[in-house]
Amino acid sequence: MLADAQKHLEHFPVIDQPLYNELWPWWSDILSRPSRDEHWEDLATIERLREVKVPALHVAGWFDIFVGDMARAFTRARSEAGTPEARDGQRLIIGPWDHMYFGGEYHDRQFGLAS
Repeated sequence: MLADAQKHLEHFPVIDQPLYNELWPWWSDILSRPSRDEHWEDLATIERLREVKVPALHVAGWFDIFVGDMARAFTRARSEAGTPEARDGQRLIIGPWDHMYFGGEYHDRQFGLAS
């Protein structure tokens, strides 16, 4: 896919991506559920923080589309997790990367692989 990414990025409808469906069996299921329904709520840990009984490590990147959600989950788990150990044991790491790329090299800034 990386050899000719443009071909895949231009393919519509997005749900009909043979390579995506081959690589990620869940692809079409995700796209067929665009609204936050019972399916998504069942999967969302944030909906059941009182059931969290162990510490957790939350990791996000400053350029990650989910960085706000990750910070919110960390903050809420610190106050809502099911045990004192779980609440006190929450840790958050936010680094100079995005959701999929951890190389630290962007067109307008370079953080390097060690970042």
